[in-house]
Amino acid sequence: MRKFILILLIFHSFSSGFAQNETFTNMLSEINGDSIKRTVMDMQAFPSRFCLHNNKKAAEYLVERLHQYGIDNAAIDSFYVDDSTKIAGKFEAWMYNVKGSISGNEHPDSTVIIGAHLDAIVYDTINFLYNTTTGSDDNASGIATMIEMARIFHKYNIKPRLSVDFMGYDAEELGLHGSRYDAEKRLKQQEKIAVMLNNDMVGHQPEEQDWMVFISVYFNSSDIMQTTEAICHKFTRLYAFIPGSSGNKYFNRSDSYSYFSKGYKVNYLREYRFSPYYHSMNDIYQNCNFEYMKEIAKINFGLLYHYAIDSLEFNNISEASPILSGANIYPNPADDNSRLQFVLLQASTVDIRITDLSDKTILKITKKHYNEGRNTVELNAQALSPGIYFCVIGTPSGNKTLKWIIQ
Repeated sequence: MRKFILILLIFHSFSSGFAQNETFTNMLSEINGDSIKRTVMDMQAFPSRFCLHNNKKAAEYLVERLHQYGIDNAAIDSFYVDDSTKIAGKFEAWMYNVKGSISGNEHPDSTVIIGAHLDAIVYDTINFLYNTTTGSDDNASGIATMIEMARIFHKYNIKPRLSVDFMGYDAEELGLHGSRYDAEKRLKQQEKIAVMLNNDMVGHQPEEQDWMVFISVYFNSSDIMQTTEAICHKFTRLYAFIPGSSGNKYFNRSDSYSYFSKGYKVNYLREYRFSPYYHSMNDIYQNCNFEYMKEIAKINFGLLYHYAIDSLEFNNISEASPILSGANIYPNPADDNSRLQFVLLQASTVDIRITDLSDKTILKITKKHYNEGRNTVELNAQALSPGIYFCVIGTPSGNKTLKWIIQ
């Protein structure tokens, strides 16, 4: 009888895990580029989203969208700012954040935040401010990612274990005011924040170049960064780029920094190839890649699922301090040779090999000591048949695997 019960428990555990993975995959497949595009177009349609032109109507639009997806408590959280900046001079104005919440059914006092700034700005080469804005990539793309998450939660009637807050921040462009206001208020109220997920400029990706996402580094959130990289590798077609210290630009210039500065864990995704239309009237939806944005949304849903719903399992997350900061292969796909570039946080021995789909090693590239910083290794594709391969980069703190496609 005991043996029979044990068999049942093992079968239940296996079948539950399988059902969980199947459910997650089904949800992930529902993320829709056209749905994301609709939000970007709607946000671009506002004559101006510059915070000093009164963003209340844009905020009201986002409240209504969240209401449509069953988040009935979504509302505007207004606050007053008295400040001065080089580009805007001295100003006093009301600003308008948006907040909607789904309460957790197990740990309602712990929250996962997904947010993006709703404001935009346009100026010329002498910092003359325009009366109109477009702001599709910066940052209707981030807002559209947040709204798409709300749509998926509503479609599947998801009841998270932890609470999930959907946030739109005003006045990011003049000093992160919306997120600073929210982070300070949460700190005063001693709120428990599991992680804040920030998306800022996630829409620009040239079709013909490697599809990559830039993951900013925050020293208190290395576990979040590793989980993000694992989700990116396992569930999307994007390559994750994690910069070294010299390349970790802009980590303090987006809304995640407001929470990081208060001690909260954060994650900040942005496009790897910075848009040439930044803060210009050419930042329009026609210059956004919505299939790329769909992949960004998949990363965000994976993170929401992992931290607020049910833990996803990964084999390549190491508990040791990471040595490898970032890696990519270019060109990829390749019909000749490629270059592997990787960044080490400290000098280390690195073992590089190529495997096939069955994880069989078919080519040993090198095993030697590499210096701290950026390193480059030539990958010879001439001896390989067309197909999908994996480049395994082994370090003392764990392995990183990159897809390598030979045409």
